[in-house]
Amino acid sequence: MKASTLFIIFSVNPSYILRDLNASVTSISFVPYSGINEVNASTLFSLIATDNSESGVSTTLYKIDDSSWISYTGAFTLSGYDSGVYMITYQSIDAVGNIEIEKSIVVVLYIPPLPPEPPNLIPILLTSIGIGIAVLITMTIFILIRRRTPKTPIKARTDEIQPSGSDQFKICPYCYSQVKINAKYCTLCGASLEKQ
Repeated sequence: MKASTLFIIFSVNPSYILRDLNASVTSISFVPYSGINEVNASTLFSLIATDNSESGVSTTLYKIDDSSWISYTGAFTLSGYDSGVYMITYQSIDAVGNIEIEKSIVVVLYIPPLPPEPPNLIPILLTSIGIGIAVLITMTIFILIRRRTPKTPIKARTDEIQPSGSDQFKICPYCYSQVKINAKYCTLCGASLEKQ
């Protein structure tokens, strides 16, 4: 009798179906300007999203107060906002659509007040120049009119004239100023002294 061998072959081909039920996890990082949560317009906010399942992070979103969701592409600031308290909300969505529960932080934005604008000096300068020109024109006209006006001698009051102590000077009969004895014109009023 022939011996026969019976082989029983078992084929094991397990199939594993991995189902991603876990949402991504997102965290925010920034360096405060002061204290724990005081920031300024140049403070950078960075979002870091991780997904431990194989599907991976698809997108990360954030919003400031009640704004629309903004797709995160890199660090952002609060530049353009006024001083005040702001809530930054963020979340991530993985490749199979699991949506992370929203997280948020509250920060206090400090924008230093602008320095006062320097005064506009142009009107002041123009006014000063205008006044200076007006004074100069007035003085010039006054001098020209005074030189051209015929002079009538003023009777000298000898009791008010202090003697000079020298015979080298004489008194102008028009303005009582002391002039050199041989002067043809008064140095103060410009009157002609040739007839004297």
